[in-house]
Amino acid sequence: MGRSRGMRKLILLLIALAFVGLGIPPAASQSDPSVPGEMESLTPNELRITRFYRAVLDREPDTKGMAYWYSLLSTGADPVQIADAFAKSAEFALRFGVVEGPSGDLRFLDQVYLNVLGRSPDAAGRQYWNDLLEAGVPRSHIVLWFSESAEFSERTGLQAGALPPFQSSVSRVTEADLGVSWQPGCPVAPKDLRLLTVSYVNFSGTASTGEIVVHADSAEDISVVFERLFIARYPIQSMRTIDEFGGSDDASMEANNTSAFNCRKAVFSTSWSAHAYGQALDLNPLVNPYVKGFVVLPEAGRKFANRSVHSPALIREGDAVVEAFDSIGWAWGGRWNSLKDYQHFSLGNR
Repeated sequence: MGRSRGMRKLILLLIALAFVGLGIPPAASQSDPSVPGEMESLTPNELRITRFYRAVLDREPDTKGMAYWYSLLSTGADPVQIADAFAKSAEFALRFGVVEGPSGDLRFLDQVYLNVLGRSPDAAGRQYWNDLLEAGVPRSHIVLWFSESAEFSERTGLQAGALPPFQSSVSRVTEADLGVSWQPGCPVAPKDLRLLTVSYVNFSGTASTGEIVVHADSAEDISVVFERLFIARYPIQSMRTIDEFGGSDDASMEANNTSAFNCRKAVFSTSWSAHAYGQALDLNPLVNPYVKGFVVLPEAGRKFANRSVHSPALIREGDAVVEAFDSIGWAWGGRWNSLKDYQHFSLGNR
């Protein structure tokens, strides 16, 4: 039963991609009437489909098209794949003159901004999203992010898709679990650390599950922080233990990976970092770099040293991220005077 259902979903999606590629809504014609009714009467999947139609095609969904995409979402189709089908549709290309490939990226961004937000992009925002496209982020992710944005929801009354309930768990770790991130001589023993598994909102605007190692005394507090970030829909690109990066803080930062425990010394110091105690956390480090004079870590995050740039993941004074950590007594490195460590939150301001 499970295999046949999965095969049916795959076949339906392939058919959808073929039809959309031809610019013909699946099982529908352009003359079909728009979906009627009050926005509040739509189900979460119907709202998501309506947002896709408006964000990409700048029109209401036709009745048969709505039914088709609804059947896919209801049987577990990935919203990213559906967003990809819309972004690659002939209707989008022909109607707005958007072509595939890097040469069409700026035109794509301009049109999505206009369809979703009713305005042209500001220079910083345009540059930010174009940088993501140049880095290999697919257009489908941009479509999903914009269509799920709070600004679009407020502007149209199309409430963003509901997230599943926040989940978290705390478990003990062993020396083997910690791998290369711990070694004899570290200032904290494995028995005093915990693996925290939590829900988070990824850069596509949907829910993911991540893992992070923290001190046992801080595990519950950090869980509360991530629940607040989840509710606020603060996006996190990756959350994997530092051991998966060979214990390399540089590699983790370059991947924009959120992490906590790592038995290492502080930057440019011979003293243990607060990370070595499991009492510090680096959040989206590429977008929120360490800055001291001309030194920016990671180097790839240099453009984000300018805090006027646009990014939903940028941490700023007074935002949901800083307030969440303030609530548990953890200090933010973005408030330091001698340097700025925008990614860094720690117990004891270390």
